[in-house]
Amino acid sequence: MERMTLDLSRTLARRGDLVSITCTDTAGYLAGVAHRDGIPLHVVPPGRGGRGLLRHLRELRPDVVHLHMAPWLKTALGARAAGAPLVTTLHGVPENVGPMGLRSMRLAARATRHVVLVADSLSEWALERLRVAEHKVCTILNGIDVEEYAPDGPARDLRGELGIAGEAMIVGTVARLAPVKNQQLLIRAVAESRLPGVHVVLVGEGECRA
Repeated sequence: MERMTLDLSRTLARRGDLVSITCTDTAGYLAGVAHRDGIPLHVVPPGRGGRGLLRHLRELRPDVVHLHMAPWLKTALGARAAGAPLVTTLHGVPENVGPMGLRSMRLAARATRHVVLVADSLSEWALERLRVAEHKVCTILNGIDVEEYAPDGPARDLRGELGIAGEAMIVGTVARLAPVKNQQLLIRAVAESRLPGVHVVLVGEGECRA
């Protein structure tokens, strides 16, 4: 999610749009990268009833508010007060959402111009559980700038570090090591394929790291 936010912000800034990032908790590593790229970053706790966020958006006066996993209803209220349409990207199905939380999300969805899904598998959650109007929903898969992750040296050197032969096939994934990412599916699929000499490389950090 942080990577997507940064990539999108940098792309918009390069084409001449004025972009700023607002965090409702801590900025984390976003702060250093955003500062390096000249993108303003604000840390604004929502405050009681979302007043802090509402005040910030009124002062900022954005043309569009794009939300990623922040307090949805409070952001929707702030965007409306600022006169800006709200676009929300759903990165997954939240866990342990009770009746009150679900009601809050449904109210926020009504005040949202567009809801973007990062995978088609989220459509049932958005359409049936959140009751988002179908014309508001679309799927945009996450993109990765592969040039940014191109190794500085020959690929053979990296293969050597991993103990993998130069001509061997590699199948890999770069993601958070967590059950929701389901790296087990990739491992099982490669095992069932019975292709000789295939190596699986998992890159990431998380609770499932051995």
